[in-house]
Amino acid sequence: MWPPPKRWRKPQKLIYRAHDEPSREKLSALSEFLATIGVKFAKGQTVRAAQFNAILAKVKGLEHENLVNEIVLRTQAQAEYTTKTMGISGSTCAATHISPRRSGAMPISSCIAR
Repeated sequence: MWPPPKRWRKPQKLIYRAHDEPSREKLSALSEFLATIGVKFAKGQTVRAAQFNAILAKVKGLEHENLVNEIVLRTQAQAEYTTKTMGISGSTCAATHISPRRSGAMPISSCIAR
């Protein structure tokens, strides 16, 4: 019988892709760069994924779009993969699926730790 009954299924762990908060130096450099192209970004604030997404949305379709995408990516801290959840209060998460080579899709959650 397929799929197997719920009582036979093993719980699946999610893999979270977590980013620490970027360094102040990187945020300062990002803020200074964005100021040169007329995009405002406050240096002293706590950074969340939504703020990076808002920056990318502002420059979408402009001549600087690719450069801003690259710099925002480089501003973020190195990602770590973990099976431990940080909870809603500890992170901002977005679930997605990736398809590693030679296997099926695997759920991944992308998180920015507070």
